[in-house]
Amino acid sequence: MLRKREHEEINQLHDGTSELSAAAMVDEPSERRMYKRYREFFRDADQHRTWNLWNDIPWNEIPETPASEELIAAVERRYVELMFLPDYSSRALQSQRSSRGRAWFLTRWAYDESKHLLGLQEWLILRAGYTDEICRNTWERELTENQWIPPIDTPEAVLIDSLAWECYEIDGLAAIRDLAVTGGDVTLLRLIDHLLLDDAAHMSFLRDSIQEVRNSRPDEIAEALEAVCATLVDPGLVARLRAEVAH
Repeated sequence: MLRKREHEEINQLHDGTSELSAAAMVDEPSERRMYKRYREFFRDADQHRTWNLWNDIPWNEIPETPASEELIAAVERRYVELMFLPDYSSRALQSQRSSRGRAWFLTRWAYDESKHLLGLQEWLILRAGYTDEICRNTWERELTENQWIPPIDTPEAVLIDSLAWECYEIDGLAAIRDLAVTGGDVTLLRLIDHLLLDDAAHMSFLRDSIQEVRNSRPDEIAEALEAVCATLVDPGLVARLRAEVAH
């Protein structure tokens, strides 16, 4: 939206990308392939993967017995981490802004992840006795006291860090799934299966994008991988990330 002439400085902010966001663009053939991959990703989601939070999860089958403390803690941990979605999405999107395929992928990614947060919140309310007030207070506390900042802000590093996040997310959800099976929680099991399917699709797109960028910038991808791995604490996650990037 353009302003009056006296706000010309603000208008100029609409005229182009910053040096940082422009740095994401690689060669035209690669960008065309990534945009084509985004269209395939979106089409596959609409045709096969998209699910309805209210109609496709058997909320009426929530077990009457209390959930284990271990299960509640695991779900709450994923829920709290997803609260930083505004940080993840805004910073990642800005870093990839000039790459049409990657930028538009991130808009769909944010939609999927916001639905994941709502699903976990619904389970915490129905099974773990949480209230909307508890969830709101947790959100306000976490976002007031903390924020997520990418460890390295180059487009290549943010892309690889996003893949690291998906690896971490899938491992955490798989652990919750095992606990849900043990506890006979069909509702949570169905929810987690949808979340895992979404995250597998996200991971596939990110992995393919990294390979496309590597075609033009192999040194930058190698440097970014090392830089991101140096920020990770879990050796297992480091090994997983290296394997996915080399895939």
